[in-house]
Amino acid sequence: MGLPLIIVSSVRIQRVHIDQLDEPLRGFANVALQQQFLIRRIKIVQGDGRLLIYNPSIENQTECLECNGENPLRRRNCQWCNCLLPPEEDRVGLRRGERANRRTEQCHPVDAAFRDHMKAAVLAAYHAAADAGMVEAFVKMDYNSPTVLSVEALHRSDDFEEYILTKPDSRRRTA
Repeated sequence: MGLPLIIVSSVRIQRVHIDQLDEPLRGFANVALQQQFLIRRIKIVQGDGRLLIYNPSIENQTECLECNGENPLRRRNCQWCNCLLPPEEDRVGLRRGERANRRTEQCHPVDAAFRDHMKAAVLAAYHAAADAGMVEAFVKMDYNSPTVLSVEALHRSDDFEEYILTKPDSRRRTA
């Protein structure tokens, strides 16, 4: 199978601190697609013996019948007027015992080829930053494969968008 039409050009990795390793969250990634489009806050999570990525998501909301205030689906009482909300099943039209999807992805890959490419690029960048012992890193990716070209340390004050724009990319994609 060939390369997807959109290629991951660079990744910013923010690893969680070592003392928090009992939690499944391992870090976050900001992904630049061909230095034109940025996806922020992709979660890197330790799953069943492997690392997984979760795309940015928002909590689903439900409306209070008393005050019309928006509340996260998981809440039992309205955060605005404190009245009791109907059971979760009634609010989202589920049968008793079924569980509602509490989060909705804001953006996600549409086809499997790009999903695999993005996952491979994010995890390669994460491993490169971890191997270099960096908590935050800017990782340049190869356009022809999800291979790491360079890893540079970043500091919290560095702006990822400015960093992408100030690093000219003379490489051309070869199909």
